[in-house]
Amino acid sequence: MDISLTLSQTLTGATAGKPSSTQQRKILALLDQVSFSHEPVVPPNWQYFVPAKVEEVIRACEEPGPARQVDIKQLNGVLNAELAVLHGTAALSQHHYVVQEIKSVLEYCVERNCHARWLRTSSDCVEAWRQVLEVLLTAVPASLLTDHPDQVIMDMSRHILNKTLDPASLSQLTSPLADPGRRAKQRTRVNLYGALLHLLSAAAGGPDLTDACREYGRPLVETVCRDACGGHDVCRMLAMACLDALLRMDRLWLSHLSGHGYLAALAESLQADDAPLRALLVPQPADLRPLYLYESKMSLLCRVALVPDGARLLLQTRLMARLSDLGAVDCWPARAAPDGVRERYRLVAQPALRLCVSLLASLGREDQSAAAQVNHFLLSHMDMVTSLLRHQPDKLDADNLEDLVLLTAVLSQTSHEDQYGDVSGSQLPERRGQLSRLQLLTLTQLPRFVQLLAELAGDDQLPLGERRQRAHQYLGSLRTLVGQQVELSRHVLELALDLLWTHLDVYLLKRELPQAVTDTLLGQVEAALQHPLVGRSHYSFSEAMVRRLRRVTRLHTGA
Repeated sequence: MDISLTLSQTLTGATAGKPSSTQQRKILALLDQVSFSHEPVVPPNWQYFVPAKVEEVIRACEEPGPARQVDIKQLNGVLNAELAVLHGTAALSQHHYVVQEIKSVLEYCVERNCHARWLRTSSDCVEAWRQVLEVLLTAVPASLLTDHPDQVIMDMSRHILNKTLDPASLSQLTSPLADPGRRAKQRTRVNLYGALLHLLSAAAGGPDLTDACREYGRPLVETVCRDACGGHDVCRMLAMACLDALLRMDRLWLSHLSGHGYLAALAESLQADDAPLRALLVPQPADLRPLYLYESKMSLLCRVALVPDGARLLLQTRLMARLSDLGAVDCWPARAAPDGVRERYRLVAQPALRLCVSLLASLGREDQSAAAQVNHFLLSHMDMVTSLLRHQPDKLDADNLEDLVLLTAVLSQTSHEDQYGDVSGSQLPERRGQLSRLQLLTLTQLPRFVQLLAELAGDDQLPLGERRQRAHQYLGSLRTLVGQQVELSRHVLELALDLLWTHLDVYLLKRELPQAVTDTLLGQVEAALQHPLVGRSHYSFSEAMVRRLRRVTRLHTGA
C-alpha cells in the first residue's frame, strides 16, 4: 500500500483518475460522523424539593473524573435519609408524593449521566480528529496533494466555521477545533481570528474566498465588527486586522461597518486611547498593548480612508476632531529623551499624519471640508508640526525623512487661504499668521534637502577600485539605504516645490521671493534632480516647477 497516497486521499478525498472536487474529503466525512448538537437534559419542576438545593446535593454526589458521573446509589441514600426525618401528620400525608419526586430526581440524574458520557465521548472524538488533521497537514508533502494546499486549508476552515457558527453546536465540542487542549472562550476566539487572518492572507482576492465570506453573511459581519470595537485587546487587534483584509477584498463590508455604527465607535474610542498612549512616552512603560491596539485601529481607519466613500464616512464621524483632541500627539520628546521614547512617539504621530494623507489623497484638495478638518488637526498640534520642521537632527535617517515626507505631504494639500472661509473675522489674522509660519518653516528646509540629495547621490559615484575594496554585503546595504534616503529626500523636495508654487502669490505680495528663491538655489535643485538615482518622471515634474519659478522670479526682479 502506498502510505503517502493514502494520506493524500484522506485529505483530498480523491482516488485514481477521479478529481477531489466530485467527492467530500474523507477527513471531513469523519468529522460529520460526530453530532455537535444534543437535546439538553432539563430538570423537572419539583413541588417539594427546592431546585437549587437539589443541584447542591447532586454535585456533592458526583464522582471525580472528566465525565462528571453522579453516584446514583449515594444520591438515593441521601434523599431517603432526608425522607426519614420527616415527621407529623402533614409529612405522612405527603410521603407518597415525596417518594415520587425522589424517583424523578434519580431518573433525571440517570439521563444527566448519559448526556455527560456522550459529551465526553464526542469531545474525545473531536480532539482525536483534530490531532489527525494536524499530523496530515504537516506530514503530507504538497506535491502529493491533488489540490493546492491553500484550497485544502480553505475547505477545512469553511467546514469548521460552519460547525462553530451553528447555533445548535455545543461550545464544548467546537472549542477543540480552534483551541486544542483549552476550553477558554476568549482563547478560542483569538485562535479562530488567527486562522481567519491566515486564510485571508493566503487566498487574498480569490473569488472563492469572497463568496465564502459573503455566504456567512450577517453573523460573521456582526461578530467581527463587534469584536473590533470591544473585548479582549488581542481579539480586538486580530478582528481589526481581519476587517482590514476584508475591506481590501470586498467593499461591501464598508457599508455595514458604517451603517451599524461601528465606524463611529472606532473613531470615538480614540478619546479613551489618549491617557494610555501618554503613559507610553516614558523611558520604561508598563504595558505596550495600548500602542499595538492604536496602531491596528489607525491602520484600519487608513484602509477605510483610501476610497472616497470611506473618507467621507470618516469625516462624518468627527474623526479629525477626535485626533485634534489627542494630547499624546503634542508630547514631543525632548532632545535628551531615550531612543525608545522617540520611537514610541513616532508610532503615535505617524499613523495620524498617514491618515490625513489618505483622506486628502482620496478626496483631493478641492474638498474644502476635508482640507479644513485636516488643517484644524495641524493647527491643534502646532507644537508637533513646528518641532518636526525645526528640531530635526543634524544627521537625518530614514525615520526622520519619513516624518517630513508625511508632514510636507499634508501641508502641501491643506495650507491654502481659501480654506478659512468659515473662520470669523477676529480669528482670521491669527490663522493667516499660523499659515505664514508654516510656509516659512517649510521653505527653510529646501536648501538643506537640496544639499542632502546631492550628497547622497554622490555616494553612488564612488571609484571602481574603492567600491571593490568594500565588502559586498556592506555595499549592498549602503546602496539600499542611499536609495531609500534619496527617494524620501526627493519626495520632500518635490512637495516643497509644490508648496512654494501654490503660495507664490503670497511671497510676491510680501516681496520675499527674491530673498528666498535665488538662481543659485534653483540651480542646486536642478543639479540634484539630474542624478540617475532620481527617476525621470519625478525629474520632469520638478524640472517644470523649477523653470516656472525661475521665469516668475526673473519677471518679478526684472533680471
